[in-house]
This record gives sequence, structure tokens and C-alpha cells, in this order.
Amino acid sequence: MFKNSPFISASVILLGSTAHAADIDRPLLDAPVAYYGPSETAPLRSSSGLRGYIEGSYAHGKSGTFELDNSTWSLRGAVNYDTGSGFNVQGDLDWARTTVEEDFDYDRFGGTGHLYYRPSQDFAFGAFGSWSRFQSDIFDLAGIPGLDDDIDDKLAGIEGAWFNDAATVYAAIGYGKADYSGEEADHYMGRLGLRYFLSDNLRFDLEGSLNRLSYDVADLDIRTLKAVANYRPEGLPVTFFAGYRYDEWEPSLDGASVGSEDNHSVMAGMRVHFGSSSLKDEERSGPIWSSTSLLP
Repeated sequence: MFKNSPFISASVILLGSTAHAADIDRPLLDAPVAYYGPSETAPLRSSSGLRGYIEGSYAHGKSGTFELDNSTWSLRGAVNYDTGSGFNVQGDLDWARTTVEEDFDYDRFGGTGHLYYRPSQDFAFGAFGSWSRFQSDIFDLAGIPGLDDDIDDKLAGIEGAWFNDAATVYAAIGYGKADYSGEEADHYMGRLGLRYFLSDNLRFDLEGSLNRLSYDVADLDIRTLKAVANYRPEGLPVTFFAGYRYDEWEPSLDGASVGSEDNHSVMAGMRVHFGSSSLKDEERSGPIWSSTSLLP
């Protein structure tokens, strides 16, 4: 049905049969010396403007209609530099390998740059640009001639975050192009998330996102919902996290749905931080933004 839409058909094959690792973001390593405000109780900023983390995670999932088992190993690193004048730069790199039913694998790798303004611990806003590549021989296995082994996705947009003592609310919107076998699809993205702190080192995350790939008369909607718990033991630069992720892929032709496929997965991982003393400390003055990959 997608013979006139090679990009969308390839995306359905790739996306509809696999689960994806969790995009959790937050940091972990040396605890810095913090400057204190007049109250002498709340850390305001690190003595160093450089903070970040490296994280690894594993996810296991099962698709609904096709009942395909899938697993994903992933690595992600993020570093944030605070200039001291309110302007910040955050850079992310990520890699993941997904195996479906032990029959085939695909790799994802990419990077994102964020330039934003955070003049206080009340809000932040800025812009991002990202690039991702997905590589697999799944298209050869599908028996569709003339298809490449990779998809390139470029995305840019704006993002904002609002902080209070108990929570962070953040949002992002973006637009870009995904290139496959010489064809380009429009890529629209929207994301909304909440991070709620029960304490400085215990946080619950909830995030929903929508990605739409649009090519000629065909569209593919990718909906994702994630819930993650994060715990950082007092005095350690390490966070342990675990959670649940739901993905749904719905292709359509001329605006009419032609079915959908979903995937349920559970995941767990560990983050190693540098430059922060707690989860909340890092959230307020280190990396804020989550991954913008099409398949986070």
C-alpha cells in the first residue's frame, strides 16, 4: 500500500517491529562546591560551570499485534557548560542497538546541541539542533528492492523549562527532514514532560511525545509515553533508574488510518554524574534537556 511512499513504508517496517530504550536524562560524578545564597541553606550554583553525566540502560519489550520480543542496549552522554551570565550550552551524544527476536539488529547513533538561557533557577528557554542515523539490514530482509540500509534524520526547534521547588515542567517543538533512499519526509515533533522531586535525590519523570513523518499522501505518527523513577544515594555520583515505556506507530494514507502497532517495554539503567551534588542540583544548573532522537 506504500509503494509510492518508500520512506514511510521503510519507517513502518523499522518502527513497527521494535522496542526502544528509554531516553532518561539526568546526570552523575564529582560533587562540586556550591555557592550559597543569603539563607545559607540552598545551593545556587556550582563553583564550576561544567556538569554532565554518562548513562547506560537496557530495555526489554514486546510488540502488540506481531508479539515480537525486542531488547535494546543504549549509552548516552550529556555535558552542560554554564557561562556564568545565564547562557548555557548543552551537548548530547547517544548510541543504541536493538535486537528483534534474535533475527536482526539495528543501530542508532546521533548528537544534539542546545543553546539556551537560564538566568535563574526559575526558567530556561532556547533552541536545539540534532542529527540521527539508523542503520540496519532489516530492509534487505523485508525483500523490498532498492532500499538503503540507513535513515538520516535532522531536526531543529525551540524548548523551554519552568522550575519550582518540587518540579520541573518542560516542552519542545521541532521540525526537520528525514532522508531515506533519496526521498525526504517532513518530520514534526512535540514533547511535554514533568519531573517531580520527592526529595533532592528521588525523582519521578513522566514524558509524552509525538513525532509525525509526512511524505506525499502518507503519514506516520509515532506516539510515546514514558514513566521513570530515579534514585541517587546520598553522597554518591551515581543514579539508578527504572521505568516503563509505551510506543504506538500509526500510518495513514490521505488522512485515513490504515492500522497501528504498539510496543510495551520495561527498562533499567545507571547514570554516573560529574559536577553535581544531587539530582535537583544538576537539574537546576546542569543538563536539562532530553534526547531529541526519532527513536530515543
